Order: sequence, then structure tokens, then C-alpha cells
Amino acid sequence: LSTRLQKEAAEKGSDAKLVQGKDGQPALLPLSAKLLQIVIAKAANFVPGGGIWLNTQRPEWNDANNALAGYGLSMVTACYLRRYLSFLIALFTDAGDTSFPMPAEIAACFTGLGRLYASGDADSAASDSKARRAFTDKAGALFEKERTALYAAGYAQGDTTLSAKDVIDALKAINAAVEHTIRINKRSDGLYHAYNTMRISDSAMEVEYLQEMLEGQVAVLSSGMLSPDEALSVIRALRK
Repeated sequence: LSTRLQKEAAEKGSDAKLVQGKDGQPALLPLSAKLLQIVIAKAANFVPGGGIWLNTQRPEWNDANNALAGYGLSMVTACYLRRYLSFLIALFTDAGDTSFPMPAEIAACFTGLGRLYASGDADSAASDSKARRAFTDKAGALFEKERTALYAAGYAQGDTTLSAKDVIDALKAINAAVEHTIRINKRSDGLYHAYNTMRISDSAMEVEYLQEMLEGQVAVLSSGMLSPDEALSVIRALRK
């Protein structure tokens, strides 16, 4: 693929490296599709009870992640995902009775994730290692299907539409699961876990906690989920 892209770029210019539409030209996506693709990337790698799976070998900005790529789980990312979901729910609610065009590949993956989260499986998976493995496998398979289609033929399936209600319902289902995981990652000392690790077996996925870290407190305070009293309790716990 790399060799082909380099050859095409030499003949057609750097646009040849971009994802192509059915007409062979660079695909131009609406903002709604780009906003939801960010949700897909995180929600498809969400491990209930543990955080966002750092499985891409591309750690986040801070050095704490450098040793966690592959088997680390980020509650920091989960907290910021919660803030992003809250923003999107308000944004799409303001849109009223509107439908949004987007590539069929993105729409199918997003709605599939919405149904998976709406099933309630994420809540039981937050505290059950076998259910956690099953949920994570299902979410990953949905994302794999989208990636495989895009790598094979770009956005070749054409556009479809999603109603604002369908988008909001899916966002709320994902948000509920994320909030539940944030809640159960509150430590006995009043702080919140920042990063966790996991162990995968044939049928289960165990979550193991790391020591307290400042990043987790910054993230949960930034998430917008805590009430003023809850935020104050975190500040007091930090002081201790």
C-alpha cells in the first residue's frame, strides 16, 4: 500500500495519499461525520471499569503512558471523552429535528456502537471480567469492520443520514457507560484512578489499578461530571 501511494502521489500530487471517494477524488466529509468519528475511535476502545485501551502504540502526551501502550487503560481519556460527549449532546440537541449526511461506513459503526452501549452490557461488564472481555470484543469488531472497509475502498458505500435523535440517543448511551466507569474508579482516599492496566485471558479481561496520579484528578475535575461538593472533596483529598 505504501509503495502504491508513493507512486500515485508522484503522478497526481499529495492528494493521492488522502482517502478517496467513489469518484476517485479526495473524500470531503461533513463536520458531523468528523465529530462522530472521534467518538467511534474512543468508544470502540473503551474497556468497562478500566478506561480507554491504549492499544495503538501511540501513547498520549505524558510520559506515564510510555510504559502502558498495549495493556494500559486511560481513565484520563475516559474523563475527557465524557466532557466531549456532553458537548456533543448539547450541540446535536440544539440542532433540533435535523438529519445529518455522512458516509455509510461511519454511520454503520456509530449506530452499531450505540446499540451495543444501549443494551446495558457495558454496566455489567464494568465489574465482571468475562462480560468485560465479551463487550470489548464486540466493540472492537465494529470498529474493525469500518477500518477494513475504508482501507479496502475508501468511502465507497456512499452517503446516508442520521437523525439528530438517533445521534443523541447513541451519545447518551455511551456517556452513561463512561460515567459509570468514572464513578467506580473513585479510590478509597477520595481521589480517582488515572491509569489502569489489564490482563487478558482466553475468556476474560481483568483490570488492575495503579498508584494515585495527579493526571486523574485534573481529568475528573475537567470532565464536568462532578457536582460542586464532589469537586471540593477531590480538592481536599489532593491537599492530604
